Amino acid sequence: MLLTFAAGSMGILLGMRFRVPALVAASVTTATMCLLIAPFTELSADAAAGTMLALLTALQGGYLVGLVLSAAWSRMGLALASGDSAHSGMRTR
Repeated sequence: MLLTFAAGSMGILLGMRFRVPALVAASVTTATMCLLIAPFTELSADAAAGTMLALLTALQGGYLVGLVLSAAWSRMGLALASGDSAHSGMRTR
């Protein structure tokens, strides 16, 4: 559970700052680490594969959330910088 939360949080940070190549590198690193650590745990092959799938799903889902947040942040900043009150949610007097 903690690893899944950490993977999702890392995905959000990656999505807010970096683009797809960073996600691919993080996914490959996550899968590699899961495969390297699996023999030292007492998990069966099915459980290890499920853990890896859960971590990759959290990482990539978090990336999508971070990407959406980054786009929203960028649009909000552009609307405020242009002074367009109709898009920024502020009324003028």
